[in-house]
Amino acid sequence: AQTARFEVYPNEIAVFSLQAAFSVDNDTETVVVFDTTTGRWAMEQGLARDETNLNNISLLDTPSGMVYEVEGFVQFAAGATGYRQVAIDSEDNLAYQVLACIMPVTTASIPTAVPFQGTLVRQEADTYIQLKVRHTQGAALNVEKAQLHIMRIH
Repeated sequence: AQTARFEVYPNEIAVFSLQAAFSVDNDTETVVVFDTTTGRWAMEQGLARDETNLNNISLLDTPSGMVYEVEGFVQFAAGATGYRQVAIDSEDNLAYQVLACIMPVTTASIPTAVPFQGTLVRQEADTYIQLKVRHTQGAALNVEKAQLHIMRIH
């Protein structure tokens, strides 16, 4: 598998974006598969996205206990039923956390944007993280776009 590595410099942010909509089944946790990447990675540690498995963002050569800040948004298609949830998870399942969970707007014609911010503690090197979404619209619902920013804070 070809891997895109990001050179690392202090205080920079890696940005992962989803610009092509995809469908999420009702009440089913689904991994966001990003389609573009911008920015150079933050520190002297590595970050990669496997070009054949775009849902995994690898934290390479990372010492134990590194803390990363994650923020961004997910925009769900219009719908006025149920909740919208965004979570982040790690390969070892030690860092799972719900970043945001909101009820959609009451007007069915307006998309629901879900902003999120949280921290992720990496305990093992060479593992990956994933952004996951879930909703309870009652039927399949599109995620129209998403963005994830990652920065190591210490």
